[in-house]
Amino acid sequence: MNKSEQQSERFAYSPTEFAKRLGKSRSFIYDEIAKGRLKARRMGDRIVITVDDGRDYLASLPVVKPTAA
Repeated sequence: MNKSEQQSERFAYSPTEFAKRLGKSRSFIYDEIAKGRLKARRMGDRIVITVDDGRDYLASLPVVKPTAA
């Protein structure tokens, strides 16, 4: 199994991994979780963000309206 196949089979990311994928800081992700904007789950002693919850978070962000040129 190559690396792209492994990535497509992931079910969840740590907040640090999710932050890297979005190009944001870890503290930004934890703030979004604390504010209830981003759903995270506890798996034993780890916090994870499921792929579906990550997609839902991105879909919930405001859409940028085009400006007149």
